[in-house]
Amino acid sequence: MKEGYFQDEYSEMWIEDGIGFQVYKPQLVITIDVAKQMVINRIKTFDGIARPVLVDVRHLLTIDSPSRKYFASREAGQLILAGAIYLDSPIARFLGNIFLMIDKPITPARLFTDREKALQWIQQFKYMN
Repeated sequence: MKEGYFQDEYSEMWIEDGIGFQVYKPQLVITIDVAKQMVINRIKTFDGIARPVLVDVRHLLTIDSPSRKYFASREAGQLILAGAIYLDSPIARFLGNIFLMIDKPITPARLFTDREKALQWIQQFKYMN
């Protein structure tokens, strides 16, 4: 059952079975201001509880360098135990690998092209609170 559902022009978020979900809206362009607003919204949606998160970035159009660095920061990583990044294109996978190798998120993170495998991986982090 979905809990704490939130939606705005950037994404929709909810909690389900102890896991946070975030699905980016179509043609999303992430700038630093958008990134900061997304983090504020996630913190509110999670009600102050750290959770593993599955982020569906399949509709992401672009993200700038300051936003990538911000998403990897301690500030943006608040309440994230681990991040499974779900994507579906070679370009998105390339950009995701750049994020993981260069920006190095503070929490465990992996890229997935299979949503079920992403959910299986993220389960191990549910009880780390």
